[in-house]
Amino acid sequence: LASLMKSSSALLARTGALQSTLLLGTSSALQSPGGTAAVAAHQICIQLFFLLSFAVDSLAVAAQGLVADRLARGDRLAARSISNRVILYGVGVGMMLLGGFYLGGEYIPRAFTDSDVVVNEVLEPLKYVAALQPINAFVFVMDGVFVGASDFGYLAVAMIISASCASTSMLIVGRTGLVGVWQSLGILQISRGMALGGRYWFFDSPLSIKRLSDKKD
Repeated sequence: LASLMKSSSALLARTGALQSTLLLGTSSALQSPGGTAAVAAHQICIQLFFLLSFAVDSLAVAAQGLVADRLARGDRLAARSISNRVILYGVGVGMMLLGGFYLGGEYIPRAFTDSDVVVNEVLEPLKYVAALQPINAFVFVMDGVFVGASDFGYLAVAMIISASCASTSMLIVGRTGLVGVWQSLGILQISRGMALGGRYWFFDSPLSIKRLSDKKD
């Protein structure tokens, strides 16, 4: 029971930090010079962000189950191999989504609105949403990998630090316009990617290369 409470508390803290940052982003959009048009444009961007995250989450869920299964069997090498493969798949999907954004151009926001004012507001931040797709894919897949490895504490700490960096940026530049909001959300995702990638490739973790080497020795 204590272990369950500890894991649940870590996931709650992680989710709370993420949602607080997203809420601050919406608040900043509301107070930006674009007014209601900026809020509408931000909602288009954030809904696309969530929609595409669900597409990549299918890989994250698969990684979560497969990594947990291999670690439960004591096969860290197989868990690491599966993780590497899913990371490649995830980044590949992210690159395809990036290409789709640039090919879609201004036709994408017109699927949500016929207001030229909102479309004009959304085009610039949409470039940031597009550019973030490979990073988002990597982050979402790594979330699944580390959930499968039951590394909940690190996920929470990484999210809180990343969210703090993004929120600080948003308080400084977020109210200047949607570009500032999405630059700040970019800081969130890049910080998460650096924290999770560092944990996976360089630092000690349930899936680190060091532990694999120690096991072989």
